[in-house]
Amino acid sequence: MKLLCLGDSLTYGFDVRPDQSWTALVLAKSHIHIDNEGQCGDTTMGMVYRLHQFDLGRYDAFFIMGGSNDILLDGDLAEICQNIRNIVTTFKAQGKPVYLGIPPLTTMESAMYGWQNARDVEKHNDQLRQYRQWLLSYGKETGCHIIDFYEALFNAKRRTGRNLYADGVHPNAEGYAVLAREVLKVMGGLVARDSWLVARRGRPKGGPPDSLKKHCLYATVLFMNYRGAHVARLQCGLRTTSH
Repeated sequence: MKLLCLGDSLTYGFDVRPDQSWTALVLAKSHIHIDNEGQCGDTTMGMVYRLHQFDLGRYDAFFIMGGSNDILLDGDLAEICQNIRNIVTTFKAQGKPVYLGIPPLTTMESAMYGWQNARDVEKHNDQLRQYRQWLLSYGKETGCHIIDFYEALFNAKRRTGRNLYADGVHPNAEGYAVLAREVLKVMGGLVARDSWLVARRGRPKGGPPDSLKKHCLYATVLFMNYRGAHVARLQCGLRTTSH
């Protein structure tokens, strides 16, 4: 199976070696070929815009996870959800399986690394909890396969007592291994069935319609002009602590 993974630094594998990212671990332990299109600092609006860059007809399935950066930037939850809807709708139009990732919580340690103010950690985590509930409901409604990194990392931390974060936002190598096991658990029993369904339905070609491309480009330009500098610093290594 050829899988397109669209996301931010949690999909990219920030703060660990390339071979320690969850996508690399899944690739090493399965027959799933992954194109990792995780981009550090990306928001859900940025992901909507990036959709037009891919030949979606080349893939057998799709994975999407975003929203952490939007929430850390105090983005509107309704807009985040709408962006995810747009992405999932585009993927679903291909008639192929869609896997919907749920991002994990952050920890207080993230404030030490400049990802957010200490006073905002619980507020942002509350928003991540609300977002998770929406993703669970939306995934069930649309027939997406849910990959719950939130629950996987939370349960692993509670079970082992070990620190699974590198910086309070991104997992460490052990944390990414937890995410990889969750992906393999979900995909392991679904890959064969979904491949059969895709073969029966056929493989429609083409990306999102031109109208959506134009709308996304316009919206992204406006958004990035407003938040661009901060987004670039947020997850691409140029960390600054807010005052």
